[in-house]
Amino acid sequence: MTKLTTTVKAKKPAPVESKEIEKRWGKDLVAAGWTAIPNVLFDCSQQLGLKHLHIVIILHLAGYWWQAGNDPYPTKETLAKKIGVTARTIQRSIAELEEMKFITRHARKSKLGGNLANRYSFDGIIEAATPYAKAIVDAREKQKATGDGRATRKKPATLELVK
Repeated sequence: MTKLTTTVKAKKPAPVESKEIEKRWGKDLVAAGWTAIPNVLFDCSQQLGLKHLHIVIILHLAGYWWQAGNDPYPTKETLAKKIGVTARTIQRSIAELEEMKFITRHARKSKLGGNLANRYSFDGIIEAATPYAKAIVDAREKQKATGDGRATRKKPATLELVK
């Protein structure tokens, strides 16, 4: 049996959300903490140009993002250990996400002048994914309006944006 030695502080989810998630995942898994991620990041990952590792890094960063306005700041070493890659691999992938303008790195300094783990903002990926999200919602609304209620949960196979 493996002993867990990390302590995780998780924000307590809203009771209604937590109950619905518990129904799907079970009480123990939800009690350990959960992360909300918009489906559009998965559904449109190819159109956004996201690689598998980009998605995994975004998932892990989002796991540290407990409230708006308080950007996550795990170390690259922490991310590397959790994902099972080297810190250098994380560094390269974060640089790619920055180059794509999906995340923004903000340096942090300690009061003594040393460096702390960077903060990461998701503003870029939110902006890039929003047109896809709107297109999905519009398609869903169009399906509802045509009376095809059976298809309201169906996801489009591919989504092309008109620019």
